[in-house]
Amino acid sequence: MHRIKQAKNLHLPMTKQADFRLDDYLAKGYGDFGDGGMRELDLKVSPELAEYLNECKLAVDQTLTKMDDDKGWYRLRAKLADTPQLKWWILSQGSDVVMLDSQIPSK
Repeated sequence: MHRIKQAKNLHLPMTKQADFRLDDYLAKGYGDFGDGGMRELDLKVSPELAEYLNECKLAVDQTLTKMDDDKGWYRLRAKLADTPQLKWWILSQGSDVVMLDSQIPSK
């Protein structure tokens, strides 16, 4: 939408789908180029990233559990839309993230 420079009202009738909810549509990742697929994310995250993710959650069901190691890492679990943005975000974290389920999202 940020690229739209001009809009024109066509004055055409529309039909609203009774069962459509924008919040549900976006939660499934359609707004982020997803196909509606979801994924259970299981990550080991650094203490610094855990602190950030505790304040800025990736998902409403996200859990952060301190791991039993000498570096203070945390285990993050969350159910998220399986989108290219999720893959890019994980890859952008570098050494602050270890995939515990050993699979980077496929999209």
